[in-house]
Amino acid sequence: MRATRTVERIDLFESYLARHPRLRLRISCPSQEFSELEMAQGVGRWLSCVRGMWESLDVGTQSDLALLMFQAPAVPHCVEQYVLGLIPPGATGLDDRPQRHILVGLNDASDRHLSEKLLDRPDLLRRIRALVMRARERGHAVEPLSCYQASARMDELAERLGLECRETPTRTLGAGSKAGSRQIFRAAGLPHAAGTYAPAFGLPELARQTAGLVRSHGPGKWLLKINEGYGSGHGLAVVTVPAATREAALSALRALQPLTRSITRAQFLSGLSAHGAIIEQYLETPAAGKNAPRAPCCSSVRMSAAQPASSSWAPTTRSSAKTCSTSGVASRHQPPTGTPSSRCPSLPPSHSAGPAYAGMSASTSSPARATTAGGTSRPSN
Repeated sequence: MRATRTVERIDLFESYLARHPRLRLRISCPSQEFSELEMAQGVGRWLSCVRGMWESLDVGTQSDLALLMFQAPAVPHCVEQYVLGLIPPGATGLDDRPQRHILVGLNDASDRHLSEKLLDRPDLLRRIRALVMRARERGHAVEPLSCYQASARMDELAERLGLECRETPTRTLGAGSKAGSRQIFRAAGLPHAAGTYAPAFGLPELARQTAGLVRSHGPGKWLLKINEGYGSGHGLAVVTVPAATREAALSALRALQPLTRSITRAQFLSGLSAHGAIIEQYLETPAAGKNAPRAPCCSSVRMSAAQPASSSWAPTTRSSAKTCSTSGVASRHQPPTGTPSSRCPSLPPSHSAGPAYAGMSASTSSPARATTAGGTSRPSN
């Protein structure tokens, strides 16, 4: 029955789209593509795709936008109505937002990424692809697939929907990893903490690298960073290396302490084996005051003249669709009264307006504060 209702709603959405050729079409899949261990942190992370519903506000500020968004599990209709009602009808002069907005909900609350759930539903993807193809034939502008984060799964999903992917191409994602970022800092001659520039996937290799760093920079604290797939400090650990020998470094690495209490040493080492890690000097917070000493950092390295101006990666910014401008609206109007749960008595407790439903990361962890180059006193992701 639910599948039938979904098809009927998609049909109604496409029918409205066909009658209004001025509309542009956007398909959105707000899937958080973090590692499974990262997704396990906090409350309701596997439901976090619902956080992407902020994008629904675009329908209230952009009168030429028709938005189809995937969600899993399905979001109650009253919540959709609440979100669409946050911006008054007068903001665009039109009140056809319910016709220009559809949430395609999957009856699937399993601990999997939204992209995985969609790829397991070829019939649904074929139906949306047909909608996209017909929209192009009618002359509608069709935007690239809007998503929270790029990944190989998101690339596959975009291809099966007949779309480009709006986010950073997966071939360039390495530039945003811990090792890739440090390589960019080095190539650009930017000051940064001493450390390694390529991920190591085992403690013996890390011990060899660490011993070399300690010989150059002295014993003390070092920060171990899993190369990719983690956020909010969950991929960080501290080691104290007393001497510049491989044995001392290996012993210290075996006693590493993850900065997040909810991550065990075994879990951290599993992430290290899967994604690799770099080692970086732990920089203490400088003393307050005008004449406080600056934390040490690597010497600047100028980009080689032989290096081409363009390379295989290019910096990208979040797409313009990631910004919903409500300037001048929120200050003049109050949102609808009551929370989604108070306006929708049938909303089950697990879908309340609390952290679990909103996908908020109500983590019980409390990461220690480590400093990085630039003087910040919070761990970099």
